[in-house]
Amino acid sequence: MNLKDRVATLSGMEAASPEVALEYQVTQNDFVGAYIAHCRNSGPAKTFLYYLLPILGCSSILIAVVMMVVQIRMGEDWTASIVFFMVGLFWLACHFLRPWRLRRAYRKDPRFKSPIKITINGNEWNVSTATAEARYKHGTFIRAVETDSLFLFYHSPLMFNFLPKHDLTPGQQTQIVAFLDRELPIRKGRRWLPAGSH
Repeated sequence: MNLKDRVATLSGMEAASPEVALEYQVTQNDFVGAYIAHCRNSGPAKTFLYYLLPILGCSSILIAVVMMVVQIRMGEDWTASIVFFMVGLFWLACHFLRPWRLRRAYRKDPRFKSPIKITINGNEWNVSTATAEARYKHGTFIRAVETDSLFLFYHSPLMFNFLPKHDLTPGQQTQIVAFLDRELPIRKGRRWLPAGSH
Protein backbone atom coordinates (compact mmCIF):
# COMPACT_ATOMS: atom_id res chain seq x y z
CA MET A 1 0.00 0.00 0.00
CA ASN A 2 1.52 3.34 -1.04
CA LEU A 3 1.56 6.49 1.06
CA LYS A 4 -1.44 8.00 -0.71
CA ASP A 5 -3.55 4.91 -0.04
CA ARG A 6 -2.48 4.84 3.62
CA VAL A 7 -3.46 8.49 4.07
CA ALA A 8 -6.82 7.81 2.44
CA THR A 9 -7.39 4.77 4.69
CA LEU A 10 -6.49 6.70 7.85
CA SER A 11 -8.74 9.57 6.79
CA GLY A 12 -11.60 7.16 6.26
CA MET A 13 -11.04 5.58 9.66
CA GLU A 14 -11.05 9.00 11.33
CA ALA A 15 -14.24 9.96 9.51
CA ALA A 16 -15.91 6.70 10.58
CA SER A 17 -14.86 6.87 14.22
CA PRO A 18 -17.43 8.38 16.59
CA GLU A 19 -16.87 11.90 17.82
CA VAL A 20 -18.01 10.81 21.29
CA ALA A 21 -18.44 7.26 22.65
CA LEU A 22 -20.11 7.00 26.06
CA GLU A 23 -21.10 4.16 28.34
CA TYR A 24 -22.80 4.93 31.62
CA GLN A 25 -25.06 3.42 34.25
CA VAL A 26 -28.21 5.31 35.20
CA THR A 27 -28.63 5.27 38.97
CA GLN A 28 -31.81 5.69 40.94
CA ASN A 29 -30.81 9.21 41.93
CA ASP A 30 -30.12 10.07 38.26
CA PHE A 31 -33.63 8.94 37.31
CA VAL A 32 -35.33 10.88 40.09
CA GLY A 33 -33.17 13.96 39.53
CA ALA A 34 -33.89 13.99 35.79
CA TYR A 35 -37.66 14.02 36.22
CA ILE A 36 -37.57 16.62 38.97
CA ALA A 37 -35.27 18.78 36.81
CA HIS A 38 -37.78 18.38 33.97
CA CYS A 39 -40.60 19.62 36.21
CA ARG A 40 -38.56 22.58 37.42
CA ASN A 41 -37.28 23.64 33.98
CA SER A 42 -40.40 23.38 31.81
CA GLY A 43 -41.58 26.98 31.99
CA PRO A 44 -43.34 29.08 34.64
CA ALA A 45 -46.69 27.30 34.33
CA LYS A 46 -45.30 23.80 34.92
CA THR A 47 -42.97 25.04 37.63
CA PHE A 48 -46.02 26.49 39.39
CA LEU A 49 -47.89 23.19 39.00
CA TYR A 50 -44.91 21.37 40.51
CA TYR A 51 -45.16 23.52 43.64
CA LEU A 52 -48.97 23.67 43.65
CA LEU A 53 -49.40 20.66 45.93
CA PRO A 54 -47.22 22.00 48.77
CA ILE A 55 -48.87 25.42 48.35
CA LEU A 56 -52.32 23.83 48.69
CA GLY A 57 -51.14 21.69 51.59
CA CYS A 58 -49.66 24.58 53.58
CA SER A 59 -52.68 26.78 52.84
CA SER A 60 -55.13 24.12 54.02
CA ILE A 61 -53.18 23.54 57.24
CA LEU A 62 -52.97 27.29 57.88
CA ILE A 63 -56.73 27.67 57.33
CA ALA A 64 -57.34 24.75 59.68
CA VAL A 65 -55.21 26.30 62.43
CA VAL A 66 -56.92 29.70 62.07
CA MET A 67 -60.38 28.08 62.11
CA MET A 68 -59.49 26.04 65.16
CA VAL A 69 -58.22 29.07 67.12
CA VAL A 70 -61.26 31.18 66.21
CA GLN A 71 -63.75 28.42 67.00
CA ILE A 72 -62.10 27.61 70.34
CA ARG A 73 -62.16 31.28 71.37
CA MET A 74 -65.83 31.54 70.39
CA GLY A 75 -66.64 28.33 72.24
CA GLU A 76 -67.79 26.59 69.09
CA ASP A 77 -67.15 23.04 67.90
CA TRP A 78 -63.74 23.06 66.19
CA THR A 79 -63.77 19.51 64.80
CA ALA A 80 -64.60 20.82 61.29
CA SER A 81 -61.11 22.33 61.08
CA ILE A 82 -59.69 18.82 61.30
CA VAL A 83 -61.01 18.19 57.78
CA PHE A 84 -58.95 21.07 56.37
CA PHE A 85 -55.93 19.87 58.35
CA MET A 86 -56.19 16.34 56.95
CA VAL A 87 -56.66 17.64 53.41
CA GLY A 88 -53.52 19.74 53.83
CA LEU A 89 -51.56 16.72 55.02
CA PHE A 90 -52.81 14.78 51.99
CA TRP A 91 -51.56 17.41 49.52
CA LEU A 92 -48.18 17.57 51.24
CA ALA A 93 -47.90 13.77 51.24
CA CYS A 94 -48.64 13.67 47.50
CA HIS A 95 -45.79 16.11 46.88
CA PHE A 96 -43.18 14.55 49.15
CA LEU A 97 -43.99 11.00 48.03
CA ARG A 98 -43.20 11.91 44.41
CA PRO A 99 -39.51 10.87 44.66
CA TRP A 100 -40.62 7.54 46.20
CA ARG A 101 -42.95 6.90 43.27
CA LEU A 102 -40.13 7.72 40.84
CA ARG A 103 -37.75 5.34 42.62
CA ARG A 104 -40.37 2.63 42.35
CA ALA A 105 -40.72 3.31 38.61
CA TYR A 106 -36.93 3.13 38.24
CA ARG A 107 -36.76 -0.30 39.86
CA LYS A 108 -39.39 -1.61 37.44
CA ASP A 109 -37.76 -0.15 34.30
CA PRO A 110 -35.69 -2.80 32.45
CA ARG A 111 -33.75 -0.19 30.46
CA PHE A 112 -31.56 0.59 33.44
CA LYS A 113 -30.54 -2.96 34.32
CA SER A 114 -27.36 -2.62 32.26
CA PRO A 115 -25.18 0.29 31.08
CA ILE A 116 -26.42 2.56 28.29
CA LYS A 117 -24.16 3.20 25.31
CA ILE A 118 -24.21 6.36 23.20
CA THR A 119 -22.12 7.23 20.17
CA ILE A 120 -22.27 10.63 18.54
CA ASN A 121 -21.23 10.88 14.90
CA GLY A 122 -21.41 14.49 13.79
CA ASN A 123 -24.97 15.50 14.61
CA GLU A 124 -26.40 11.97 14.88
CA TRP A 125 -26.87 9.97 18.08
CA ASN A 126 -26.94 6.18 18.35
CA VAL A 127 -28.31 4.95 21.67
CA SER A 128 -28.27 1.34 22.87
CA THR A 129 -30.08 0.20 26.04
CA ALA A 130 -30.93 -3.21 27.50
CA THR A 131 -34.24 -3.25 25.62
CA ALA A 132 -33.80 -1.24 22.41
CA GLU A 133 -31.57 0.69 20.05
CA ALA A 134 -32.40 4.11 18.62
CA ARG A 135 -30.91 6.63 16.22
CA TYR A 136 -31.55 10.34 16.63
CA LYS A 137 -30.88 12.25 13.44
CA HIS A 138 -29.95 15.87 12.98
CA GLY A 139 -32.78 18.13 14.13
CA THR A 140 -34.33 15.55 16.50
CA PHE A 141 -33.65 17.53 19.67
CA ILE A 142 -35.71 20.69 20.06
CA ARG A 143 -34.43 21.84 23.45
CA ALA A 144 -31.81 21.02 26.05
CA VAL A 145 -31.32 21.82 29.72
CA GLU A 146 -28.09 21.49 31.67
CA THR A 147 -28.09 21.24 35.45
CA ASP A 148 -25.24 20.69 37.89
CA SER A 149 -25.56 16.92 37.59
CA LEU A 150 -27.01 16.06 34.17
CA PHE A 151 -28.04 17.03 30.64
CA LEU A 152 -31.64 16.75 29.43
CA PHE A 153 -32.27 16.42 25.69
CA TYR A 154 -35.85 17.02 24.53
CA HIS A 155 -37.25 15.54 21.31
CA SER A 156 -40.76 16.79 22.15
CA PRO A 157 -42.09 19.17 24.82
CA LEU A 158 -42.73 16.25 27.19
CA MET A 159 -40.33 13.51 26.02
CA PHE A 160 -36.65 13.65 26.80
CA ASN A 161 -33.46 11.66 27.26
CA PHE A 162 -31.01 12.44 30.01
CA LEU A 163 -27.28 12.01 30.41
CA PRO A 164 -25.76 12.01 33.92
CA LYS A 165 -22.48 13.86 34.35
CA HIS A 166 -20.95 11.57 36.97
CA ASP A 167 -19.61 9.14 34.35
CA LEU A 168 -18.37 11.86 31.98
CA THR A 169 -14.84 13.16 31.87
CA PRO A 170 -14.35 16.94 31.58
CA GLY A 171 -13.36 16.39 27.94
CA GLN A 172 -16.56 14.46 27.21
CA GLN A 173 -18.66 17.16 28.86
CA THR A 174 -16.95 19.71 26.62
CA GLN A 175 -17.78 17.57 23.57
CA ILE A 176 -21.43 17.32 24.62
CA VAL A 177 -21.62 21.10 25.00
CA ALA A 178 -19.99 21.48 21.57
CA PHE A 179 -22.68 19.19 20.11
CA LEU A 180 -25.38 21.32 21.72
CA ASP A 181 -23.77 24.49 20.41
CA ARG A 182 -24.11 23.03 16.91
CA GLU A 183 -27.62 21.69 17.36
CA LEU A 184 -29.56 24.14 19.51
CA PRO A 185 -29.26 26.72 22.30
CA ILE A 186 -28.78 25.38 25.81
CA ARG A 187 -30.33 26.90 28.92
CA LYS A 188 -28.59 26.45 32.24
CA GLY A 189 -30.62 24.87 35.01
CA ARG A 190 -31.41 26.87 38.12
CA ARG A 191 -28.33 26.77 40.30
CA TRP A 192 -30.39 27.30 43.43
CA LEU A 193 -32.52 24.26 42.57
CA PRO A 194 -29.94 21.58 41.66
CA ALA A 195 -31.28 18.45 39.99
CA GLY A 196 -30.08 16.19 42.77
CA SER A 197 -32.19 17.79 45.50
CA HIS A 198 -35.57 16.26 46.30
